[in-house]
Amino acid sequence: EGVGTVVQTGPGVSRFDKGDKVVLGWLKNHGCDVQGSLFKKKDSNLLVNSGPVTTLSTKTIVSENRLILLPRGIPDEVGVLLGCALPTGAGMVLNYPELRENMILAVVGLGGIGMSALLTAIALSGFRVIAIDVDDERLRLAKEFGADQIINSQKQNVFQEVMRQYSSGVDVCFEAGGYCETIELGFSILNDTKGHLVFASHPESGGKISLDPHELIKGKKLSGSWGGGSNPEKIAQKLRDLFVLGKLPLERLIEKKYKFGQINDAFNDMRRGISIRPLIDLRS
Repeated sequence: EGVGTVVQTGPGVSRFDKGDKVVLGWLKNHGCDVQGSLFKKKDSNLLVNSGPVTTLSTKTIVSENRLILLPRGIPDEVGVLLGCALPTGAGMVLNYPELRENMILAVVGLGGIGMSALLTAIALSGFRVIAIDVDDERLRLAKEFGADQIINSQKQNVFQEVMRQYSSGVDVCFEAGGYCETIELGFSILNDTKGHLVFASHPESGGKISLDPHELIKGKKLSGSWGGGSNPEKIAQKLRDLFVLGKLPLERLIEKKYKFGQINDAFNDMRRGISIRPLIDLRS
């Protein structure tokens, strides 16, 4: 995820011009699809593959189809989120085809993706929203944003807490916890005959999800989500409209800012859960 200014364009590029403020993200868009550049390390034969889009540098070479224009009214620091967390988390909600008023929605995992899903569900209004995580501070923030129920899965029995409040279970659960266990947890609290779990997290490769087949037979559903099913440009405009109307306090997701030389601190803080979405200012 990143925001930057175009300083030069290559052959075949037609969507952007020098001086354009753009958002860098991994979701493919229109335009040239170019493989990552190979860079030779100084005084070494080591080759480094940059990939189609990279952001941990003051200058970068990016494939045209990994960029969108930064929408008007979105500040740089918020626009960064449009590269990954927002299209994925918000996309799971905005692109869900069967949302109806008074549905019971749950979000498991309140990192950047999960918190984006939670904020979007609350912004749309008309739903009862449950937030589930292991961090009390993030749960407190979710409650402040407007979640109807918060549950700490390390301290409370999630199934019992959900059923105490909503005896029929959850209509839709958006999972972003990142583990097979959190996917199983989200599946367990679904409505028996019509509940649907949508997960965008990436458990370790090779992991296995354990489910009771009878629950699937009764009517529960399970789906994976690739980037929230989002078209980067379309989702950015929808989110821009909600942000400008004051319904999406996206700036609250950027809890801590770091200088260029503090990149390792930013990653370590994110791993420890200190920061939902650390922001690195490469100009500093």
